[in-house]
Amino acid sequence: MRAIWILVLAVIISGCAQPTGSGGYQRPGPSEVYVDLRPYVFNGRYTSYESPKELIDKLNSMGGAQGKYETNSDFHNRMAGLGLSSVMSEIKEYQIDFDKSSGALIFRQSMDDAQMEGFRSGAASLSDYKNSYYSVMLPSVEYKTGEFVGQNAYGAKAVIEQFEIDRVSLVGPAVPKQPSGVVFVNLIAKLNMTASEFKSQKKDLRLAIIFEPIPNYLKKESASGTATISTKREATVNNYFVSSKLAAVSVVNVKTNRVVSEGARVRFKTH
Repeated sequence: MRAIWILVLAVIISGCAQPTGSGGYQRPGPSEVYVDLRPYVFNGRYTSYESPKELIDKLNSMGGAQGKYETNSDFHNRMAGLGLSSVMSEIKEYQIDFDKSSGALIFRQSMDDAQMEGFRSGAASLSDYKNSYYSVMLPSVEYKTGEFVGQNAYGAKAVIEQFEIDRVSLVGPAVPKQPSGVVFVNLIAKLNMTASEFKSQKKDLRLAIIFEPIPNYLKKESASGTATISTKREATVNNYFVSSKLAAVSVVNVKTNRVVSEGARVRFKTH
């Protein structure tokens, strides 16, 4: 099991993280390991995107995902210009855990297998059942595109709103699936602030990620959902998957340009 975990950590971080502990990992218990990530630095040698929307706009301006009749070489040459980048995304209330005993604030985001959202590796049209592709999904960008009056089989009418939703995920390399059970992966960071400081600063807090795109760079999958009695809305969801290495991660205050987290780490836990 120890050898498997070391392989997992080596693959998911791919040399971009600052390892913690002997052998590049810590093992707090028999079913949990984690690796520390380098802290975010302002004014680094990277292209900065102030929001997921800015990153998506950049990807589209570069021509988007690989075309049906575009060679791998042409696609890689086109996307190689993306280079080392950083992206900021808003911190959501549900991403913050508060320890009522100690007063500690913890940022926590699940890193799920991107295949669950439609990501496919290489030219594969089916899921890669031997591997997982853990990802950081950034907050969605939503646009209202129209509305119409719909009617169900019983003659009931309702105004149906139409939306287009863009989501971008930073997808790590393939990680062999574990034979020991379900693996839960989270990106976590302890905030270096009190609850009152968090309340006063939360509008200025961002998850800041420096990442390095790697082949196959970019994939895009779209799916549509129809209106229901409860939602009364139709939506097309565009998932942008950027294959990448995580180079640095922190929670930052964009008003003061200060890092406000003590550190960030990827935690692997099995059950």
